[in-house]
Amino acid sequence: MGISLVEATTALLKGASLSWPKFEDHKAGSIRLDSPGQRRLCRFLLKQPAARLTAPDESFFNGLIETWNDSADPASEIASGGATPASGVWRLARLEASGFGGLTIFGGPVFNIWIGGENWCLEGQNGSGKTSFTNAILWALTGQRLREQEGLVLDEGARTPVYSDTGVPIGTWPSLISYPEKVSDLKGEAKVWVRLTFKNAAHETAVAYRETTSPLEGNPQTIAQVDSCLLAVPQLIETGLLMPARISRIGFGKKSESLYEAVKLLTGLDQLADVAEAARLVAHGAQPFLKYAKQNGIEQEVKRFNDSIAKAEEQAASTGVDVSKLRTLGQNDLGIALAKLAKDASTKAGEHLATLKAEIAEGLDTAKSEVRNVIKQAVANARAILNQGEKTIPVFEAWMALTGAEADANFKALCGICRLRQRSNIWGFYPTLRFEPKLLRVYASYASSGRAGQA
Repeated sequence: MGISLVEATTALLKGASLSWPKFEDHKAGSIRLDSPGQRRLCRFLLKQPAARLTAPDESFFNGLIETWNDSADPASEIASGGATPASGVWRLARLEASGFGGLTIFGGPVFNIWIGGENWCLEGQNGSGKTSFTNAILWALTGQRLREQEGLVLDEGARTPVYSDTGVPIGTWPSLISYPEKVSDLKGEAKVWVRLTFKNAAHETAVAYRETTSPLEGNPQTIAQVDSCLLAVPQLIETGLLMPARISRIGFGKKSESLYEAVKLLTGLDQLADVAEAARLVAHGAQPFLKYAKQNGIEQEVKRFNDSIAKAEEQAASTGVDVSKLRTLGQNDLGIALAKLAKDASTKAGEHLATLKAEIAEGLDTAKSEVRNVIKQAVANARAILNQGEKTIPVFEAWMALTGAEADANFKALCGICRLRQRSNIWGFYPTLRFEPKLLRVYASYASSGRAGQA
């Protein structure tokens, strides 16, 4: 059984598996977009015209980056769309629009017309808005507009320069959106939306809504919500809307682009083939995208990342934290893994700090930088002594003995000797031995060498 473009793209964007049987020399296979990022990129590529896929420009690359960094999931959006209305003939019942060029005025009321599902025909003078009316329907359903010299073109609301009567640039504005009367308004945000309401014979309702906001800086943002029963090939919508004006273009030759392209899309899924070709070109080292990344400093960013990871490995070596598995840029969830590692390291540091503070003498304020430096130096010294292994056991035994030395009679006698020598200026001016770190180190040295008795 064949499959239509709508069915194929809907399956991919839902995260379902799309499979195909063996056909002549072509092998059977399947494809599935497992992650939200893959589904977002697929949806973005599906919206692009074929010419833009094979010859990408700056805005295309920016669109790829923004799409990848987004958090939306097309699968969730499709699932939250509710039950799909029953199939049947859908007839336009109502058209509403705001800010659509040629149909409404800037800052004016919402355009609102009830058609009621009847057949209709537009008649009017040139410039009266006939093309804008049909373009509003086309754009809401497909994101494309009709230009007489170019046919259907994708219109995402990109801003273009606006000139004064004398040819002086005075700002930018999207041609899709109604132009303001004041020059100062050209510096503001531009917004347009169109809502179409359809009904079938069972009085069920289907809606197509599209909204584009174009800021002064940055790329336009589009919200599109079109019920799946309304999705169709843009060329067929165009031909149906503009009959009989398009009768002269109906045919199967390449010059009859409208129906010719529609038949190709319906039978060969050519659009998906174009997307696959675009993906191959984007990932090819000789193609513009990777050159674009290089030209925008990707090599410097990679070097910064590698340097940072190397420093992290060096610092983490003494703590038993393994950073080596996080050296590869591009691996899935790398940012999440790094953030978790940082959180774990912070937690472990907090635990060590709590242990250390429990052993610190009362009265030391760890909020002061000078106190923290003293403690840091003490820990470093202790680590250095510990690294000497069993040779340092006598040193620690001496230190432990000193903790109770004040109550020891022999030690008191030693303190008396120190005070005697203090008066003779042999040791220098020291208050008492128990408060003088230098004398403690001297005693510890004697204890470790077995010459404590000579003291």
